Amino acid sequence: KTSGSRFFCTSLRCPNMCALSAVARATIRRNPQQCMGRSSLVLFAGYRREGWGTFERDLTVTTCQLRVLRPIVSTNHGSVRLQSTVVQDTPSGKPADGESPESSEAQNPNTEHEAAEPNLPQVLWRAPPLTKDFEATEHLLGVSAMVTGSGLGFALLGIAPFTPPNPFMVGLFLAILQVRLAHVWMTRQMRAQVRRHVVELVHKEGSISEVDKDTLVIDLKCDGGLIRTLRLVSPGSSEEKPSFGSVVSQGCTFTFFDKDMGHSDAQDILSAVLQSRRVVQSEDLSVKPFEEESQSDAEGTVQRLANLSAKHLKSIEGKDDVSPSASLAQIRRSAQISGSVILTVGFVVFLGGRYAADQSAAAAAAPVRQ
Repeated sequence: KTSGSRFFCTSLRCPNMCALSAVARATIRRNPQQCMGRSSLVLFAGYRREGWGTFERDLTVTTCQLRVLRPIVSTNHGSVRLQSTVVQDTPSGKPADGESPESSEAQNPNTEHEAAEPNLPQVLWRAPPLTKDFEATEHLLGVSAMVTGSGLGFALLGIAPFTPPNPFMVGLFLAILQVRLAHVWMTRQMRAQVRRHVVELVHKEGSISEVDKDTLVIDLKCDGGLIRTLRLVSPGSSEEKPSFGSVVSQGCTFTFFDKDMGHSDAQDILSAVLQSRRVVQSEDLSVKPFEEESQSDAEGTVQRLANLSAKHLKSIEGKDDVSPSASLAQIRRSAQISGSVILTVGFVVFLGGRYAADQSAAAAAAPVRQ
């Protein structure tokens, strides 16, 4: 403790060490006059649990970085004692009177500030890809196209005895075109749903805290070979772009964080990013096309988040809140139902046409027999 410093002490029980950040912020709010304008805050965290021994570590961070303080320890139970000391700079950087060199070095913001910085890039969100769902949906769409084509073929065979050649060829062409268009449409829907699924969110550059004016750079790695590199900046006074938090919450049609599948080891930091009031300054897209998909089609079907407006987000809010995995399951059900109905109806038409043709042939042959 140096001359002129202030001392605060807080004891608590918490489910995990993420509470350190909240306690430090509360300390600053309760003591604004003593904390604001100080160079740094030294946090001493002691952790003890039966059978685990004692874990101690001290960090020095600037007051504006307390919002993004990463957990020191993650655990389900434990007692935490947090001591925060507001330290003033010494002009020469030397230890003050009555202060040991070790404590001066620990309280030096230039030294401990580097230790408190998170290691970048940092993965804030991770979820497994939808590989099995995608493969199952792709296979079922192929089967559905085959079944649909068979049903239409049966129907054409049923009406063939009563249809002139030219109209029959037109009907055959339309049936082939309908099967192809339906397969292409459902395939695009499948790919769009896969690319909604966020598998990783990576913090690459910049500070999470909105107090800092640094540009925050993050990577949104989506399934299907889509990577969005976003640069987030503080909004201006006349900014019309929606905040990144609004894009995430209202634009589920384009990006979806499936909380049932994914997890985060830094939930506080992830929440700060997903609720950020920063706006998307620029966006770099990297799209890897699927099999039988051209690069231009892949890039043309991906919506850029930087081009979204507040009006557009408001118009699509709540329209696609279903997770990508559930949407793929719905596509599979639709393909099964449509294929089964068309095959059944086509087979009935075939049987009816064959029966009518046999009856007509029998009626035409009856006078000849007499």
